[in-house]
Amino acid sequence: MALCKANMLFVLLTIYTVALYNGANANEVLIEILSKVLTLDTKFDNLETEFMKTVNDVNTLDKRMDNMEIQLKNKLTDYTPKLGGITKSIESTISNTVTKMVKSQYRAISTAMKREKVALMTLKTEIKNHIKEIDDEFQNVQTSFEERLLNQTQAQEYKFERQSDDLGDFISDVRDQLKGNLSDAQKSLDQAIHAFKDDIKNTTFNLNKTLNENLETIQSEVDLRITDQQNGIVSLNSKMSSTEGSLQSYKSFSNSIRADVNSIDSRVSLIETSLSETQWSDWGKWTVCDTRCERGKWFRERLCNNPVPQFGGAGCSGDKKEVRASFDCSEVRQNLGRVPSGVYHITTWKTNQIASVFCDMDTDQGGWTVFQHRMNGNVDFYRNFSSYENGFGSLQGEFWFGLKLMYEMTSRTSNDLRIDITRGSGSTGYIVYADFSVGAGSNYTLHVGNIRSKSGLRASYVRIHTYHNGSAFSTFDHDNDRFHGVNCAATHRGGWWYKYCIYYMNLNGQYYTPGKNDDNGTAMTFDEYTTLKSSKMMFRHLITVTIRDATSQKVFQHRMNGKVDFYRNFSSYENGFGLLQGEFWLGLKLMNEMTSRTSNDLRIDITHSSGYTGYIVYADFNVGAGSNYTLHVGNTLSERGVYADLAGFNTYNNCSAFSTFDHDNDLSSSSNCAVILHGGWWYNDCIYCANLNGHYHTPGTYVLNKTAMTFDGYQSLKTSKMMFRP
Repeated sequence: MALCKANMLFVLLTIYTVALYNGANANEVLIEILSKVLTLDTKFDNLETEFMKTVNDVNTLDKRMDNMEIQLKNKLTDYTPKLGGITKSIESTISNTVTKMVKSQYRAISTAMKREKVALMTLKTEIKNHIKEIDDEFQNVQTSFEERLLNQTQAQEYKFERQSDDLGDFISDVRDQLKGNLSDAQKSLDQAIHAFKDDIKNTTFNLNKTLNENLETIQSEVDLRITDQQNGIVSLNSKMSSTEGSLQSYKSFSNSIRADVNSIDSRVSLIETSLSETQWSDWGKWTVCDTRCERGKWFRERLCNNPVPQFGGAGCSGDKKEVRASFDCSEVRQNLGRVPSGVYHITTWKTNQIASVFCDMDTDQGGWTVFQHRMNGNVDFYRNFSSYENGFGSLQGEFWFGLKLMYEMTSRTSNDLRIDITRGSGSTGYIVYADFSVGAGSNYTLHVGNIRSKSGLRASYVRIHTYHNGSAFSTFDHDNDRFHGVNCAATHRGGWWYKYCIYYMNLNGQYYTPGKNDDNGTAMTFDEYTTLKSSKMMFRHLITVTIRDATSQKVFQHRMNGKVDFYRNFSSYENGFGLLQGEFWLGLKLMNEMTSRTSNDLRIDITHSSGYTGYIVYADFNVGAGSNYTLHVGNTLSERGVYADLAGFNTYNNCSAFSTFDHDNDLSSSSNCAVILHGGWWYNDCIYCANLNGHYHTPGTYVLNKTAMTFDGYQSLKTSKMMFRP
């Protein structure tokens, strides 16, 4: 009972805690629950009282059984006939046997009842077992008593018969002696004997009847008490089951309260966490590295301000800045603009490895990833397959980049392959192929397309795109050529994409004195059988691929949000700036090279603040060579939503040189139009017409000082895009 009350006290405290967390009136809730707990406590006290009453009843039964034992002995004494030695023998037998057996059985009952005080939970099973034992034992006692009484009665009758016989003999002797009045004596004696026998039988019958009646009375009393105890036990079990049900109900209620408290704790912890701990903001855009990270890499940053830490909360976990390298040298060139040739870090696009590469930033606008370079023979190129697979040499001197990285870097997009050579005489030559890539290991098959351009080479011997194309890479320990029985790598002393051992080019052959004839076919050669002084092999993915829009136009200017400042110096406009995925200017150098090969159409798309769009297409567009980069643009081919006459791009701006605030090429003798109009453009003079590289103002604003990004009016634009195609 004390444990139940302790549990109820815990439930009371738990409910009070929940009330405090829920912001309720804790005192009213406490009073209401206390009332229920007191009611339950009263019920527990009543149950305890009834239990003690049952225990008292058991004790009372024990006492009554003792009284019954005394009464039985008294009754046995009252019914004892005074028959001399025979009576004493019967009395002794009955008294000792009945008294001991009955007393033993009732003491067993009393002991079983008293055990109920110690083991209440096992009472039901034990009582039933004891009752059965009492019934069986009582039946056994009664049967044993009847058998013993019958046996003793028969023994007495036998004894009486023998005494009667002895008496008969005695009487016969007396009769013989007296020889007188024998008939009367005989009759009198027979009557006495018969009376004696009847008295014995009556006494025995009455004694047996009395004993049976007493035993039946005891049996009835015992049965009645046992029935009462069974009913009490059933009632007690029912009350206990009801109590257990109530306790289970209160246990469930307590568990529910605990769950509510845990839920409130979790919510409070979550609220405290949200109030005390801060989160990172979204990552910013990728930006070209400056002094904050190594050159050739990009970085982006985030702020620990979502929200600002409060109440002494911890700051954000993790890094504030994330840095990644470019995918290849062409991306380094696009990101950093005009930078010197040298070693840069790149990140491979599949395996996400950081690798060092040598970037040629001088040849043909730069952006070339060099994978082979030889100039003095200091590095032996007659190596096994593992060396060619993983690379060897020094990036600052002679080296082979490695077939594994070449495969990964050339599999991302379409690439140009460029091979530069220097002869022993000092003359140079180069050739550029389209669609270059290296297949996956272990063959690392060569794939190369048509010739884009070449200079200083003997064309008939330059057959890498025909003869070697589709060949696997071979070394002296890894024969992948198609010449059965002969290892061409061992024959020509190199590692190369050999097809057969027909000798054409062998740029990884032995380095001999430059300008000598190669008589045994083992020398470093390319387009003739004369040993070379230097060679360089490199690739660059097509820049036009990354700046091509959905209409296959090559985009060279794009603005949409003002995040990139277009008020820049002449070097920036010459080499390009911004990100190709966002706002950018491609660069006048590349524009000159790309537009000078053939005739091009120029298209300009604009978006006004209202969302209304327009475009105009001009013929015969190209950009002249530096340092003026003169604009050339022809007639209007088509237009929609644009005031072509007001724009005047093909009339007013045509044939103008490109000007910036530090490079004044306009026709105004007194002013720098780039400064006045706050941009970089093909200004004629400072008359305000098209100014797509002007300052990015709020779209739709009328800018009176003429510095805004405009084209065919005085209202600032939302977006602009300039692009060309052949």
